[in-house]
Amino acid sequence: MFFLRALAIVALIVLLFYWLRPARPKTTERNATSTQGLLRCAHCAVNFPAAEAVKVGRDVYCCEAHRLAAHTAP
Repeated sequence: MFFLRALAIVALIVLLFYWLRPARPKTTERNATSTQGLLRCAHCAVNFPAAEAVKVGRDVYCCEAHRLAAHTAP
């Protein structure tokens, strides 16, 4: 009898814990937009935000140093 009562109390505590905890959003705005607007550097193949792009024709670079390295290489 004591075992069943203890089990019921533990189950009630677990249910209350899940019911009262703050709900987390399934996706955050940052996670939803984190992969949008990423480009791949033509020199190092690293993904970076499109706002930081250094463009030369169809090629896109993550920084000026990689643009220079790619265009001065033999």
